Amino acid sequence: MKAHYGFTIQHCNKAAGWEKGSVENAVGYCRRNFLVGEPIFPSYHEANTYLLGRCTKELQASEKKQSAIEKVRCALSACLPAKKWARQVDVRVCKQQLAQVERQKYSVPEHFVGAIIQVRISAFGIELCNEGRSIAQHERAYGEPMLHINILHYLEQLAKKPGAAQDFVANHKHSAPPLYQSLLESLQRRFSAKDAVTQWIQICALARRLPRTCLEEAIELMLADGIANYASIAYLATQMNTVEESPESGDPLKSIADKLLNQIITPIDLTRYNQALGGTLC
Repeated sequence: MKAHYGFTIQHCNKAAGWEKGSVENAVGYCRRNFLVGEPIFPSYHEANTYLLGRCTKELQASEKKQSAIEKVRCALSACLPAKKWARQVDVRVCKQQLAQVERQKYSVPEHFVGAIIQVRISAFGIELCNEGRSIAQHERAYGEPMLHINILHYLEQLAKKPGAAQDFVANHKHSAPPLYQSLLESLQRRFSAKDAVTQWIQICALARRLPRTCLEEAIELMLADGIANYASIAYLATQMNTVEESPESGDPLKSIADKLLNQIITPIDLTRYNQALGGTLC
């Protein structure tokens, strides 16, 4: 960090706070003014967001402080761009698709079982890589040993064992991104518990052969129209992946969605009924 940002280091003795008084005073000021009552935050991200808001409000109330922070920003503008700092270790993935980092275990996709992978450990994140390519990311955990499962890593296993899928999905659905949680809830309202889980697994597995952006946009559209199921999402995501937009084609996404709706909701032909009744029903 010293070489990257170009700052100098001033060493202090251990447990000698008086040697860095300005730092200790700033910490005490923040505790007395921003953390009264020892508030509890669900995550470091929320704590940092709260502290940033309080610091911003504090700066806006004082022209002197605004001037001081501008001087700091000018001095920092000559620095190199921010860099993501992490230490890297090699670990072997066990047969439960877990990589142990310190005392915590993090999941990876099935086909990396038995492989030695690289783990980049930063203050708040864990990135698991194979041959320089990111294969999984988790929020870094501290404290008591726990399993950190991403349910999307176990789709192949769940597809092979439908009997265990319902319980596993029920216990770990919170680990999926919010959009996929909403999809599962929508399917559960419209299908039986077994069919809902089966279709959800099939839809999530589409990310293996389709761009995730296409899949998630298709899920959002079908959820908005209330017709989300495996067939509709697979069709729309596939068409979105293959269509090539041109200036003359208008909005290809809309035409695909309209075509899909027409296929799902086929108008009923009442001509023969009209003839039988001798009426003009239309």
